[in-house]
Amino acid sequence: MKLKHIGIFLFALSLMHCDFSGISEAVDQVKQAKQSIKEVKNTAKNLSKLSQSTKDFEKHAKRLKGMKPVTKEKIKAWMPKELAGMKRTKFNLTTKLGVADITSVSMTFEKDKKNKVVVKVVDGAGEGASILSPFLMVQKMSLDIENEKGYQRTETFDGTNVLVEYKNPPKEKTSMKYVLKNRFLVEINGAMNPKDLWALNKKLNIPSLEN
Repeated sequence: MKLKHIGIFLFALSLMHCDFSGISEAVDQVKQAKQSIKEVKNTAKNLSKLSQSTKDFEKHAKRLKGMKPVTKEKIKAWMPKELAGMKRTKFNLTTKLGVADITSVSMTFEKDKKNKVVVKVVDGAGEGASILSPFLMVQKMSLDIENEKGYQRTETFDGTNVLVEYKNPPKEKTSMKYVLKNRFLVEINGAMNPKDLWALNKKLNIPSLEN
């Protein structure tokens, strides 16, 4: 008898004397292994995207460093005093961080204690490119984490990849972060669902800052 046939025979013989009660456990282990392989593959895809994002950003960074940040005058002229019936109650405008010329602005819009939206915009032009770099890379990675409290995932709104953090009712809240035109880092927070918050974000007309 050939060695191959002997091996098959011995394997069949061993099965006759096996306790099959552990088969379900083995099947579960196989399922877990498959899931682990799937997770590894997803991680590999994310690492590949991260590597590509790094290369892409190097190109964008070179372009951004040669640009001048939005001026204080232009920011002030753009800043809305009202957003969907909510009045702007406070703002913080920065054009220098130490010796670096970095323009950023944060604004709070309120109707009452339950209706409040906070908007933050950082210009990645000039020295602001160093602030934009990490998020520009992360934004292109796939993320989907969910639990009983809510979720954290990347979603697409009007062709823009957005990092969304959502908290379920009764204390519903959404935080969105994204990079606009490979230049502006935008964060908007509000006590509402992502769809409604994005609609408010569009009313801000942030792209006009680049003109």
